[in-house]
Amino acid sequence: MVVAEAAIEFEKVQKTYELGKNRVSALRDVSLTVSKGEFLVIMGPSGSGKSTLLSLMGGLDQPTAGRCVVAGKRLDSLDDQELAHFRNRTVGFVFQAFNLIGDLTSWENVALPLYYAKVPLKKRKALATDALRRVGLGHRLAHSPNELSGGEQQRVAVARALVNEPEIVLADEPTGNLDTATGQEIVELLQAINARGTTLVVVTHNPAIAEKAQRVVQIVDGRLAA
Repeated sequence: MVVAEAAIEFEKVQKTYELGKNRVSALRDVSLTVSKGEFLVIMGPSGSGKSTLLSLMGGLDQPTAGRCVVAGKRLDSLDDQELAHFRNRTVGFVFQAFNLIGDLTSWENVALPLYYAKVPLKKRKALATDALRRVGLGHRLAHSPNELSGGEQQRVAVARALVNEPEIVLADEPTGNLDTATGQEIVELLQAINARGTTLVVVTHNPAIAEKAQRVVQIVDGRLAA
């Protein structure tokens, strides 16, 4: 039997937050492996630790304890500068709230990761334009977010996640602010991204996304459910 190479490996990962005099355990001994090219969905009640788990996968936060290996890098041993480089080159993020900058055009929003990677302007614009065309927004390059529908804004966010050709795309409730039909379009777009070989991990409450995934894991009270 051929064992798929791992894109993400978590071993006994814990995350604890200090809130005043209280300690809150967001993750408790989480062990999880995601294969390269897999489409994984993480589900669970609000406050169960889903978004915390995704943040650790993307290097947005560090574990309190445990081993986090993503794309061959031991994230729990990286410093802030190394984590920033990892986030810029290896992972693409898609958020529920889109997180677009209002006074930038579509292509300028998409090009932001390239700007931080010090890609020259002409190449930034060409790559951002290509990414927007891939998500069906080649006609919206010069539009600002307030000139776009919610679905179009999320497509811009997806294009931004793709522009650096990341190995892994992490999406946190990507259809949460969208109507059913538009949400389905985003699901199909994410499927197409995964079909090209990109590892895809999605946190969602949406059963329509879970039905499309190769695997679904449940998290409850900071622990992966059996």
